[in-house]
Amino acid sequence: RGNSNGRKHVDRQAYNDIPARVHSTVRLLTLMHFPYVTLGVMSDILPIIYELIDSSNSKFQSCGGAAFLHVLGQCTPTSFVEYHDTAVDILTLACRICNRDDAITLAILSKSIAEVFRIAEGRKDKSRAKRRGVTSDLISLLKNVTYKGDAASIAALLVGGINPLLAQLASKAAQAESMELCRNGLSALLPLIRWDGTDVQHRTVQIAALTGLCSLMMGAHPVMRHHGGKVMSELLSCVGRADRDLEIYNRMKARLRQVRNDNSGKDQDRMNNTASDGERQESFNNVEMCAAKLVISTAIHAASVALILCGDKSEKILRTVEEGTYKEHLVKRCGNIRSAATLVMKHEVEKDENTI
Repeated sequence: RGNSNGRKHVDRQAYNDIPARVHSTVRLLTLMHFPYVTLGVMSDILPIIYELIDSSNSKFQSCGGAAFLHVLGQCTPTSFVEYHDTAVDILTLACRICNRDDAITLAILSKSIAEVFRIAEGRKDKSRAKRRGVTSDLISLLKNVTYKGDAASIAALLVGGINPLLAQLASKAAQAESMELCRNGLSALLPLIRWDGTDVQHRTVQIAALTGLCSLMMGAHPVMRHHGGKVMSELLSCVGRADRDLEIYNRMKARLRQVRNDNSGKDQDRMNNTASDGERQESFNNVEMCAAKLVISTAIHAASVALILCGDKSEKILRTVEEGTYKEHLVKRCGNIRSAATLVMKHEVEKDENTI
């Protein structure tokens, strides 16, 4: 819509005219602490927060989401119960319409959704179906973000909202509440585990996806036997690629040290410059090596869970690698997966005995 001067119509909210009032308002809201965040207080401050969350400006959305998380942490589940459904609807819509290139906003809004369901655990009948629906919506949003390949936004969605929600569903393993999400979740998570990037951002996405996969398998265990083959194949491929990257890093490290040793007899200035460059490169490689090792450890744990829950199909993949003409390090990883699965089973048995 345009005005008489031909300029586009803009949102005429007060905080758009004077943006500084947003930060002062948020600071005042965060000064409220338990037990003063009562039902009456929330009826006054939540509309302000929702107005910010519903903004078209991602910075204002982040401020509103941060204030919401603070209020949520200072109130009691009883005082928040009547605002639960409204909060979920507003936050879910905000995730859909926010700038998907803004990882911070995605993380805060999705985290807010997960926290709303966390404090609503007592509302079992009402929150179960809605939690599954919201988790499905976030997984679909994750697929859309994945198409753009923005690692920061993908990690924000996983760490902020999807993984906590899947963990909440998995905590009720006997009820297998994630069965409806299994196919959709696997189609979103497995391609992320398959990522072949070597920088820390890509590794962060892989680790987050592996963590989410463990929760998804736990929450959908009755149907996981139908997906054991592809899950174990992806996990072994992830381990194999990370092992390959580690081998490359070790070669680069050895080469850098050799270059420094070869230059030790040359002029001092050139030797110092070469040593400085080599140290920076080696430090960078050390960070990536640590990230690759963490991916391997997480993938082996996820594979051990898959071996337990997915049955014969996952076992068949391991036997195929062990009996085939694959590289020795990959065969060794199969043994690591079996050992980890034994430890997981032993831990679960001990936990059950202690509970009894």
